[in-house]
Amino acid sequence: MKNTAIILTMMAGPVAAQDLQVVTDIAPVRALIAEILADDGQVEALLPPGASPHDYAMRPSDAAGLASADIVIWVGEGLTPWLARPIESLAKEASVVALLDAPGWAPRVYAEDAHDDHDDAEHGDDAHDHNDHKDAHDHEDHDEAHDHDDHGAEEHSGDEHAHDHGPIDPHGWMDPDIAAAWSLAIGEALASVSPDNADVFRARADVQANELRALTAAIAPQLTDVGPYLLPHDGYAYFEARFGLDHAGMVSNVDDEAPGPAHLAELRELVTAGEVSCLFYETGPVPGWVETLSDGYDLEVIALDPLGANVADDAGFYPALITGLADRFAQCK
Repeated sequence: MKNTAIILTMMAGPVAAQDLQVVTDIAPVRALIAEILADDGQVEALLPPGASPHDYAMRPSDAAGLASADIVIWVGEGLTPWLARPIESLAKEASVVALLDAPGWAPRVYAEDAHDDHDDAEHGDDAHDHNDHKDAHDHEDHDEAHDHDDHGAEEHSGDEHAHDHGPIDPHGWMDPDIAAAWSLAIGEALASVSPDNADVFRARADVQANELRALTAAIAPQLTDVGPYLLPHDGYAYFEARFGLDHAGMVSNVDDEAPGPAHLAELRELVTAGEVSCLFYETGPVPGWVETLSDGYDLEVIALDPLGANVADDAGFYPALITGLADRFAQCK
């Protein structure tokens, strides 16, 4: 699907703005699209709150939504690799835009071993130096409608591609400045399929981009004195780079991979030495490694919500998501 965004957008014919049907992958992107789309269409996020984007199994209603979409605006294969084939097979009449290919921002490339099995001591934090992220992260200013039964939806399950993320870190929505660049790309994408409303979409995108840059400036002061912390996985580098943060270690390099005992022992040594104040995990069931690393130590354990599972689904979703992340990082002293 990479580098197909422009071609597919040009191939798709214009549609009436009031009839615009947009499909995306995750709630944070849905929120960005909804602000620009306003009352001129509808946007649906395939992943429900709390679902992992890396191994989600599509439902029949998801397949029907893709088949009826005028435009699909998704993060890209780096986040939801299982979605590439359904887009190709079901959204045949839709324009397709991958935000990982959008202009105006600098994607961060994972370290070479970021996708290796995190099972031994060799995958310690040194294998993924956060200073390398900062160099790479140089920002620029800127239900049965189509007769899809359960078996058909299961053909597009995430199991086959659950960890085939590729070299690009897809978690860009956690940096408001990147979200600003994505907003401009969204405005252009909507304008391309709805020329009659193009100026309106572009104007709304400009307003949102400016608001997101202002959000960065508003949040930054509360993140100037964050204590040393452990991250659950390598998914927060854009947020850290934007706000000048740096982790003491990571439980896993790649999302959802269980850490091996040797690596947990390394992290436990950091905790024992007093080099860690806080342990972050993600909203949902508390993983076993939280107790392994924190038991017997005065370690603050804090839940992060990077996809907004506990954020109200309204017009303030994205600012609330980012403000919530900032508040939780700021708790670490």
